Amino acid sequence: MILASSSPRRRKLAELLPYSFRFESANCDEIVANYLDAKDFALQLAKRKATTVAAIKPDIPVIGCDTIVVLNGLILGKPINQEQAISFLKTLSANKHEVITAYHITEFDRFGNMKESVEHAELTTVEFGKLSEKQIRDYVNSGSPMDKAGAYGIQDDKGALFVKRIIGDYYNVVGLPLYSLNKSLMAWFK
Repeated sequence: MILASSSPRRRKLAELLPYSFRFESANCDEIVANYLDAKDFALQLAKRKATTVAAIKPDIPVIGCDTIVVLNGLILGKPINQEQAISFLKTLSANKHEVITAYHITEFDRFGNMKESVEHAELTTVEFGKLSEKQIRDYVNSGSPMDKAGAYGIQDDKGALFVKRIIGDYYNVVGLPLYSLNKSLMAWFK
């Protein structure tokens, strides 16, 4: 099975699942022009990543994933620069937001036909405490938020100190909803 992701956090989480994975980056366009809502946005990107890799790796199940942060309907992806990271964190300060991780599992045959596919979007609510200007600037200056949706990570850096409470799957916030993905994979291989 292939996890179409270059995220070191997703790769580490995938190793907790009782399956053997190969890891490959899904080099595809991540712009979604038309989507119904944030969940649909994440599902479209997850599908694009999975199908991009599955099309060149026939007869192997491929999982594509995408994680986004959503505040009042506004999607906060990975910040493009430090100024945007600061803006994201100021917006998230003392607010509740949602983290959506979508995954799409698919497999193509050697003729390029999709054999099967499953998709799911997991939602977790995260509440931030009030962040000081110094906390935000120190965190952004560390470089840590630059490759993370919403400009923070809950798992292995100072971003964890911003989180007052979560409702839902912790691993979803890290980038791979282990419980639901494991259930989907068990059904896949049944």
